[in-house]
Amino acid sequence: MRGFFGHLTGMAVALAAASAAAGESGAKAAKAAAGDKDLHRLSVFSYIQDWRGRGGAVPVLMTIRVQGGDALSAFCNNVPRVQARVLQTLLNGTRQAGNLGRGLGALQMPLRREMLRMFPEKSLQELALRVGRTPSEFTKDLTSTDDACRALKS
Repeated sequence: MRGFFGHLTGMAVALAAASAAAGESGAKAAKAAAGDKDLHRLSVFSYIQDWRGRGGAVPVLMTIRVQGGDALSAFCNNVPRVQARVLQTLLNGTRQAGNLGRGLGALQMPLRREMLRMFPEKSLQELALRVGRTPSEFTKDLTSTDDACRALKS
């Protein structure tokens, strides 16, 4: 009987040690990511209404380049908030700009202002908008964004 409980205690100690080691390596990875100065290319998918709401919805991809792990973390931890701000800014901008072809350039500055509020100072390096015919055109960009966020969380 004593041997059985001793075996369980040994397993618990081994699991606790493995868990602590994994926690330390995860903490080291998070700390390394937070201190990096790498550029991260991140994308957000949305729709935009053309011709003052009279045309169909057109898929739009906003791609940003941010510097550092803090900016990457700010993006990944707030994806729904980022998506909501992008959608709202695009909606407000197309109401004012009218034709999507003329208004796309005019939408970048309001979007840039919104994104600057969400990221650490001087981390937003670039913002670009791209209109597509179908959402599937953006699969590669969105997959790489998901991969970057998953790597941060692991």
